[in-house]
Amino acid sequence: MNSVLEESYVKQRSYAWLVSSLLFFLASMLMIFFAVPSLGKPYIMDEMEYPSVAQAILETGKPVYYRGELTPENIGLWHPPLYIAWYAFWFNIFGSSVQSARFFGAFNAIILFFIMFVFTLRRWEFQRNSSPFFVWPLALFLAIVAAATSPLFVQGSTLPDIDTQVLPLVLVGFLLFVFEMRRTRHFDWVYLVFLVFGVVIQIYAKISTLLLLIPTLIVFEIMNVIGEKRLFNFRFRRLKRMNGHLFAFLFLVNSGWYSVLLRVLWVIVAIFVSFTLFVASWFVIANIWGVDYRNPFFYLSYSSNNPLNFAGSSGLGSVVFTIISDMRSHFSYAVTWIGIPVLLFVFIVTVIELRNSQKGLFCRSERFALLVFFTSLLLLYLILRPAPFVFPKYWPPLIPVISLLIADFLMSFDNRRRFFVVLLLLFVGTIVHQVYIQINPVTSGRDFILTLYTEWPKEPLVYQWQILPLIVALIVSVIVALFMKDDILGFLAVGALVVVLGWQINVVTHQMRVSYSTTYMYGEQSIDDVTDYLRRSLPDGAIVIAPKDVGYRLQDRWRYIELYADPRPYLDRPGVQVLVMRTNDYYGNTIRDTPEIASEVASRFDLDATIGSFSVFLRKP
Repeated sequence: MNSVLEESYVKQRSYAWLVSSLLFFLASMLMIFFAVPSLGKPYIMDEMEYPSVAQAILETGKPVYYRGELTPENIGLWHPPLYIAWYAFWFNIFGSSVQSARFFGAFNAIILFFIMFVFTLRRWEFQRNSSPFFVWPLALFLAIVAAATSPLFVQGSTLPDIDTQVLPLVLVGFLLFVFEMRRTRHFDWVYLVFLVFGVVIQIYAKISTLLLLIPTLIVFEIMNVIGEKRLFNFRFRRLKRMNGHLFAFLFLVNSGWYSVLLRVLWVIVAIFVSFTLFVASWFVIANIWGVDYRNPFFYLSYSSNNPLNFAGSSGLGSVVFTIISDMRSHFSYAVTWIGIPVLLFVFIVTVIELRNSQKGLFCRSERFALLVFFTSLLLLYLILRPAPFVFPKYWPPLIPVISLLIADFLMSFDNRRRFFVVLLLLFVGTIVHQVYIQINPVTSGRDFILTLYTEWPKEPLVYQWQILPLIVALIVSVIVALFMKDDILGFLAVGALVVVLGWQINVVTHQMRVSYSTTYMYGEQSIDDVTDYLRRSLPDGAIVIAPKDVGYRLQDRWRYIELYADPRPYLDRPGVQVLVMRTNDYYGNTIRDTPEIASEVASRFDLDATIGSFSVFLRKP
């Protein structure tokens, strides 16, 4: 009998690997399919920074590059060097073209998908009797499709930046390794050593990852203690004082609370050791490069206190008021790029988990860790400024976490009939959503994100694209749940997931057909035109005051001074012949709207041409 069962398991395992591999390949190709049209688009604003640093490391061995006449030897160490070193290695193999630089993020996304694939199959082998074998590969496929069709994740992968191209892989991959290691072994020295060196890698990616890892790992270990059924063993003692008696409960050494405190303490100690190892090793590397090891810390302090984050606020009360008042506008980026259906799905999954933990890809402590990570990252940049140049570059690591929660949720449908009903709802619902988008005159043939950025009021647009389909999907899901006599809350999550897939596919398929920027300065498409115009008209030896992305494209022949909000100190520099500014951005608007700056510019320069989103000014004779 055992041999028959084992033979059946081996056959199912081979089928699962074959089907999963095929579906993984298809989902990965979908990611590449949506990313490829954006690979050749020119760098916009900060997109030129990290490729420049990586190219400098490749050529000189140091992260020092030319960024205009004001900083001809700019040190590109805004963060620790893991990303730029990895980027330089990539350039060494595939070259430093724009296409190569942008594809780097898509490649890392595929690596993350592969880690999710291996993790899922290991969990299926561990829980092999809990559900039919076909549930797991199909659930994983749909989860990866949810990431591969996310406009934030796809377009973010093509944006050369730490948060978009590396952090999703580094952070989420690390959490999956932690989950799997804790499943196979106790909280011991081997695990702590792994934790220490794993956190060191996270810090080398970006110091502020600690703000996400500390609450995530602490909650993960607390939930592990709760799962070990040792938490609620309270013991009471009477404490005597001179003025009477005081009853209190103490957390004694043999109680579960002691286990919690000890576990939290060990996590904090491990993170402290990680930070110490990082500082010591980074000090050595910085000295080899001949740069100040404090650069990443200076930038972290500067960016945290960026006046754009809390503009016009002074004092704690004013800062709190500014944070609260700005959160609405910051939340609009979450609606635009992540979507209300996704946020609703995560909320429903959280309620389900709080109500009654379910079977799936993860255990309860792992689910709580992912939910804490999601909430921490989302809230962090609802408080801070989430979208430099109108792209929320800090949120792409949320998408693979959502993908994992989707896989976990779908794998909880361990009944064959229930799972096929869910698949049918997702498939039919996604098709119906596409038909609705095409026949609705408000949404047909339009880019949801560009429309939200350029038209007012925004609420009716969000209603047509997201809320109305969501209401219909939720109603249908409730009807199906009642008909099947099943859990209504679970099918509400399925309804939200239908609109997640439908809305994302509509947005990302539209983005792949457009020629304008779909990352920074969304909708802009004239940087090639303005640089071509300048190349035809600039005399040799001229110096241009221009945004750094324009200057970057001219620096092979001309020197440039990076444009800031107040260019007056550089207007009379010898050799300055041309001033270029955008027609609608922070720097250009500040110059035009500040009378004393605008008058100084007007006294020295005449408008020569307006080319798309740029104005070109020539020095007066």
